[in-house]
Amino acid sequence: MTNKPNFFNLYQLVGELNGKIDGIISRLDRINSHLEKHEERINKTEDDMSQMKGKAGLLGAIGGMIVSIIALTISFFGLRK
Repeated sequence: MTNKPNFFNLYQLVGELNGKIDGIISRLDRINSHLEKHEERINKTEDDMSQMKGKAGLLGAIGGMIVSIIALTISFFGLRK
């Protein structure tokens, strides 16, 4: 029995590895496209939240001013008896 290298098996194994690597690359491409879509959605959601915080702050300030004006009006007319 001799220890000759079996090049056919070696070439076959290299071919299998190439096929598996191609499959892995394909999967990574799909994962990356999903990640890009998720990143776009997250960025849009964060932008929407930022706009909503600004609008809520503006509404709070306007509401506080209206309450202050009402309170001043009531106190003004309440003192004029």
